[in-house]
Amino acid sequence: MTKFTYELRWRIIDRGVRQIDRSRTRLNRLCSITLDQADGDPFPCSSLETAKRIRTGVRKIKREIQRAEKNNLSVFDRLVLEDCKRNAEIVGHYYNYTYDSKDTTKIGAFVSNVFGRGSYNTLLRSVSPKRFPHKDLHQESELMHGVSSRKIEAEMLFEAEKNPEFRRLKAELIKALQKNKKIVNQFFIEQGIVQDMDDYYFEFAPLGTNLSFWEGHNLLMAIDPDRLICHKPKGKKDYEFYDAFVKAIAAHELAHGLHEMLSAKTMPFGLRSNPENYLSIIHGSSSEGIALITEEFFLQYMRKNQEALGLKSKDIERATASTKCYVPKKLHKIMHGLLERKDAEERENKKFPDSLYRPGHLELARVTGVKRYRDIYSFEDDTVEDTFVQMSYFFGQQRVSSLVEEMKRQGLEKKVMISALLSGVWCDPEAQRKFIFDLYIPRLRKYHN
Repeated sequence: MTKFTYELRWRIIDRGVRQIDRSRTRLNRLCSITLDQADGDPFPCSSLETAKRIRTGVRKIKREIQRAEKNNLSVFDRLVLEDCKRNAEIVGHYYNYTYDSKDTTKIGAFVSNVFGRGSYNTLLRSVSPKRFPHKDLHQESELMHGVSSRKIEAEMLFEAEKNPEFRRLKAELIKALQKNKKIVNQFFIEQGIVQDMDDYYFEFAPLGTNLSFWEGHNLLMAIDPDRLICHKPKGKKDYEFYDAFVKAIAAHELAHGLHEMLSAKTMPFGLRSNPENYLSIIHGSSSEGIALITEEFFLQYMRKNQEALGLKSKDIERATASTKCYVPKKLHKIMHGLLERKDAEERENKKFPDSLYRPGHLELARVTGVKRYRDIYSFEDDTVEDTFVQMSYFFGQQRVSSLVEEMKRQGLEKKVMISALLSGVWCDPEAQRKFIFDLYIPRLRKYHN
């Protein structure tokens, strides 16, 4: 059993708020079901019965919230109610945009409704030539070029049968992965976040998925095999492994795991990280933002303990640059998805003549100043839900970084900051901020005194 240093338990007192909190978990589950339908098994579909239940659920919760707001609630109950209210509002916007054929909301307004006022324009500004971190991207590309251009593809190592050298290197890859697991576990223990940790499986993800992920129900962390690079440096005869970035990814994924574990121990149903009720537009900003800030803390740990961990300065420099560019690299893909959706909406409006249509990839080339995007050489035809998933990283990083800066100004230790962030998957940013500064930190200080 994973033992956290701080396991402060929070309970809803008011019966009405408790019922609303459970109702919103059922509502989120319905939305999650719509994503299963859209993914297709074996074909994409959508059930209007599921949509009807979502609409009914939103209306019911809003009525219950209006009644509960009149009650004399504890501070925690009031914050949970605020979170449930924001949760229901976002689901309502989601229903209107994706199912209500009479709704006329455009993609820009929808994004701002879900992620906060002005969010669409924030994204648009972020990809402008003056705002986008082109220097950071160049630096990362330059640092990684000598590695990526001389690597062995993971598929070659995993599927090679006749080449004894490749078979040996595959075995070394697996050893390197397990070594990384020990280092990441030690980070969370040394930072004082956990005192003891359940063992979990640490494996490579299936080839070609291009994903690393955490599966709590299987106690499994899966790392994208292409992130642990086997390469032959220029002028050398032997292969080397570049895996500093894998350590940062593992810290990110284990943060998801600990978020799930701690919230299950300490929070009401609606504030727990549960894959059956998880929605990026509801929980993604909290979840991904926390995992991203944990990566930053881990990189600081690697730099401080470089010699003890046996790491090269160059590899830490590469990992830092890659982590710094991870979210910015998503931005052009995000904007392409949104501009494609905007283009589709304009085509649906018969008032627009053909001469005014501007396909998403041409518009992206204009707003970013990157002429190559005219040819849409690097983006797939993603669904709007896929785009929302990517956006949660961008807005999550902004949201959690702001919380961390405020905690730093109060002189809080990393173990306190991370433990506070891991306490609940909050939908409403302001409710989470009030919880941390008005409830969590004062209670922790009282606990220490």
